[in-house]
Amino acid sequence: MSSSSSDMSDYLDSDHSGESDVSSELSEGHFVGEEGNTVRNYCLQGFLGHGSYGVVWSAFNTTQLYSSANPEETAVALKIGRSENISDRETRMLELVSDPHHENVIRLFDHFMWDSRVVMVLDKMDMDLFTMRRDYEFDQKSICVQMCRGLAHLHAHGVVHGDLKPENIMVKHVSMTQWLVKIADFGGASTIDGDICDYGQTVAYRSPEAVVGDTQAMRPPADVWSCACIIFEIFCDNVLFDPNESNHYSARSTASWESSLRSNHEQLALMQEILGPFPKRFAKKHREYFNCKGNLKDTKPIKTFDMRVVMIVECDLAPQMADDLYQFLRKMLMCTPRLRCSATDCLAHSFLSTTQESSNVPPETASKAVCDEDRSGYEGHPTPRKDEHSVSGAEKPKVQQKEEKASAQFDGVQ
Repeated sequence: MSSSSSDMSDYLDSDHSGESDVSSELSEGHFVGEEGNTVRNYCLQGFLGHGSYGVVWSAFNTTQLYSSANPEETAVALKIGRSENISDRETRMLELVSDPHHENVIRLFDHFMWDSRVVMVLDKMDMDLFTMRRDYEFDQKSICVQMCRGLAHLHAHGVVHGDLKPENIMVKHVSMTQWLVKIADFGGASTIDGDICDYGQTVAYRSPEAVVGDTQAMRPPADVWSCACIIFEIFCDNVLFDPNESNHYSARSTASWESSLRSNHEQLALMQEILGPFPKRFAKKHREYFNCKGNLKDTKPIKTFDMRVVMIVECDLAPQMADDLYQFLRKMLMCTPRLRCSATDCLAHSFLSTTQESSNVPPETASKAVCDEDRSGYEGHPTPRKDEHSVSGAEKPKVQQKEEKASAQFDGVQ
């Protein structure tokens, strides 16, 4: 677990944002356009980003511009694929969930072929969840409820997203305290029990069955696992199973395996650190990672840490909030997929239906991005986020005492 530090403000599978020197950032096959260019009936306004699929531009519909009193009503996002890449996977998945449309799923208004490229006309959103979490204050439970509602809609219509992560959760500022959440980027999606898309899901949000490459991985429980990881991140400001860094990880691979297998092996070890040993049935089925005793191969003994203690000590949550969040997440993070709760079950859980008490909110200090005058903003403007207290080297003994106290509090509690 570690706090994310890099700017990953993707927009619908884009990994670059900003309007400066767009062409220098694009590779072969990407569409290179300029503001004012027209793609069919859509005039390009601003470059939003690019990724493996293609590029994303903000645009407006020229045929509706003069028939609408509000210019915002004509604003859309154009996702323009690479040249000659005519895969329609994403459009097919979006069509399955767009009728009837759900407010918490990105809307596909239109799609067409243009200049040997697939073009999708989508909702224009303000930013992704990663950026909002980093830069703004927001109602955490409201974001989680909307995310679960969108996920329940996908699963009810037979679609598994397959690559849920903060960068694929888009948000739009509605009012001073309200944000609209939409699940986006269906390039790795599939129908339930359908063809599995080899899309390279982000490691930190993979379920155990996805990590080991199980043929049954492309099912709703895998999305629920990823959703749990995102919810942990929302409340704790930390990546739950961070493949890049862990404060506690004690088991390192010693075998000379290929990097992908070693990466998966280490990810399983990170999970065991927080959730405990894997079920024997799971270990027996995946002998490439586990020995005959059900332990991960080529590792030192892995110490399990109570997730609630981690929340209190590393994430500065109040004990009651840590326990409440743990009770909510534990059913979402069951190793056995059939034992995992559904997105609909999550919505019915008391954790999302109760108001978070101010006493459980982490302490706040000065504004992260602006001065006091700017932070007050104007009516309807989102509130910039505030930093949390950092722990200095001189305070670490106190942190150790806090960890021991928290461990004692939850010792023996299931």
